[in-house]
Amino acid sequence: MMFIENKYTKWYNNLVKKAKVRSVLRSPVGLYEKHHIIPKCCGGNNDRSNLVCLTPREHFIAHLLLTKMVSDKNLMIRLSWALHKMVFSVQGTSRLYEHYRKYWSEFQKNNHHAHREDNENYRKKLSDIVSKHWEDADERRHNVSIRMKNTMETMKNEDPEFFYKRQKQYAKLGGQAASQKNSIKIEYKGSIYLGWKNLLEQTNISKHLYKKYYLNGQDPELRIGADGPVPNAGARTSEGGKSDDSNRFSY
Repeated sequence: MMFIENKYTKWYNNLVKKAKVRSVLRSPVGLYEKHHIIPKCCGGNNDRSNLVCLTPREHFIAHLLLTKMVSDKNLMIRLSWALHKMVFSVQGTSRLYEHYRKYWSEFQKNNHHAHREDNENYRKKLSDIVSKHWEDADERRHNVSIRMKNTMETMKNEDPEFFYKRQKQYAKLGGQAASQKNSIKIEYKGSIYLGWKNLLEQTNISKHLYKKYYLNGQDPELRIGADGPVPNAGARTSEGGKSDDSNRFSY
């Protein structure tokens, strides 16, 4: 057995079990870091069954526990080095490590390009940098393509149901984003609708009714499903039921 039986191994297994029940690997919430349950230096791999999401503090504690769970000197050195790489610039406790990880995450969110997407100059600059980076890089494109294909195949083989469900979600989100970006914005009675189809579905107002009546200051709802002239809603009726403005109609 790779890990020795002691209280640290028991604590480690309980920590991993708790994180698996939380199931954030598929639906992450907050700040989490992926952790190899069996570290690579101990023969672990990148299979989904060997990965779990931990908070930064849990991640720190997990690597600290791992150094106390092996008797092999070489493994202990490797696990200690992995822990050292996590904290060499912090030189403190798990709470301090978590504090700096959250601080760095907030910094990235507030300063990364995702918050500059409305800046035309920034987008162009970034596009030019990426395009130049890939100039004359046929071999690199080929290697990246193969790596992505292998990764997708591995994910599909490990959990087909989750793989196809996630692909459908991505496709739906991509379609919604494209629709919102490319659709015209239509104002109707104080609300904004994305395209004529959305307006029709939400209000039963067609493009024809909108342009012919609403844009001319008349209420198009009077014309929904109607054929021929419809009496103006503002016409006043006199005694005997006849309208004082009998010739006023909305077309």
